[in-house]
This record gives sequence, structure tokens and C-alpha cells, in this order.
Amino acid sequence: MVDFDKFRFRFLPAPEGLSPFINSLYTFETDVSEIDDMLPAYSAQLMVFARGEATMEMPGGGTGRSSDAYFLTPLLEAAPFHLSGPVRAAGVSLTTRGWAALSGMPVDEYGNRTMDAAEVLDGDLADRLMAIAPALRDGEIDAEGAAGLMAEVVRDGLKPLRPQHVQMIERTFAWLNSDLNPQIADLEKELGLSARQLQRLCRRFFGRPTKGVVTRFRAIRSATILADPNLTAELRSKVTDAYYDQAHMIHEIQRYTGRTPKRLSPEEPHLGVDTLGTGGYGNIDLHAVEQGGKRPTN
Repeated sequence: MVDFDKFRFRFLPAPEGLSPFINSLYTFETDVSEIDDMLPAYSAQLMVFARGEATMEMPGGGTGRSSDAYFLTPLLEAAPFHLSGPVRAAGVSLTTRGWAALSGMPVDEYGNRTMDAAEVLDGDLADRLMAIAPALRDGEIDAEGAAGLMAEVVRDGLKPLRPQHVQMIERTFAWLNSDLNPQIADLEKELGLSARQLQRLCRRFFGRPTKGVVTRFRAIRSATILADPNLTAELRSKVTDAYYDQAHMIHEIQRYTGRTPKRLSPEEPHLGVDTLGTGGYGNIDLHAVEQGGKRPTN
């Protein structure tokens, strides 16, 4: 649990059998009346707000707003948000596979927005989600109980994906974990896909062409590594070597996390760094830099 004067943010593990679909559950509470911060480019979130409100300036335009039960679809860039408290909320962080199996919605069409539960799920499932916020508000359940109920709705709402799509998602994550700058040709060869086919599937499941997927996850992983209080000089060097130069690194990390590397200190209490923690990710090994960087070539 991250416990600062401003807020209380707790990660909870995915329930048994749901780890391919859920990164983690979490609860969030604050008694502060106003908080402004940045949310990194992040996977889809299912959230219940029992108290308070949130608004977010979406990448590409528009404003997202919280409700009793809603989805924040995959964010493709960092986005500023404002909380009006006190806030009492619970959430489910969905994996790439989880969003696809639950919603069936392509990320390149539906990313960067908020959607009420009924816009994504069938009526009964949406009704179950909508009942959670009043129960949490009235003290019938606690925040952890709310997160657990949300996970069960996810479990009941999952639909099978085509085996080749599951394989594509899983192998893409393995490829992303192999290096900060994995070679696109290697993934094309492993999957037996043409460049055009791979681009189409990356847009559908990750919201960006293949090169953009590499850029986004490199920035998120680099930021997480640089924010580690136990960071070694060797690991820092591997991260910096993954970019053309320091300006390139700063620009990308800020674009996808909302902060420059200097502002990623774990001692500074803000939600941006908390959501970059490994508890919020299931399929990406944020600390795997086994191949040692290499400047981007594709």
C-alpha cells in the first residue's frame, strides 16, 4: 500500500484464474478536496466511484468523466486528470487480453475515452456494476469487497478470443519483454505475419502501429526503472543507451508518463509514480532489460 497524507492507494492481486485478463485490483481513497496529476499511458481500467468525481483531458481532445461505474479505455499517451474529493473508489486494471475479451472493442477506435458500464457490457453485468457504488457508499461493503465484486463481473463477462489473436497478444508481450528496442522483423517472423497484417493487429489490440507499441512500452518501462530507489548505475546506463540521446529519452518518457525522468522520484507523493509500479502490470516485465538497450533502429 502507498500511504501518503494526500491519498491511500492499494494494489490487490488478480483473483485466481483471472491473471491473463486482470493486472491487479486496487482501491483509492483521499480526504483531500482537490488533486491534479497525470496518468501514464495505461491499460483499460474499470472503476467504481462511491464518492467524489474525476475528470480527465483525453489525448487527442475531449474530456472524460467518472460515474458510479465506468471504463477508462486504454490510454495511448499520458493524460492530466483532476479529482474532486473526498474520493472513495475501487478499480480493476485490465490486461490487453482482458479488454479485448470483455469489450470486443478495437483500441484504435475506442481508446482514450471514458465509457459508462452499460456502453461496454450487457445489461445484467452493467446493472451488477452499478449496484456496487451505492453499496460501498452506504457501508454495506468495503473498498476491497467492491474490487472483488468488480472482478467477478469481469469473470462473467469474458468472451473467448480467437486462438490466433491470443497467440499474437502473448507473443507480442514476450517480444516486448525481450529488449527495450526489440526488432519488428523478429516479431513478424515469429508470428508468420506480413508487416501489414501485424500493423493491423497491433492497432486493434494495442491502439498503435507496431513501432508505436515499442515506443510506448519502452517509455513506461524506462520510467519505472528510473523511478526505482535501488537503481544501479549499470541499469541506468542500459536505459539511456536505448535512446538516441537524452533529449529523446526525456521527450518520450514525458509523452507517455506525463513526467520528465527527474520528476519520477518515488519519494514524491503522486499517483503517476504509483501507477507505474509493477503491481499495476501483469504481462509486461517492467524491469527486464536483459539485452541491454541498443538505440532504436526500426
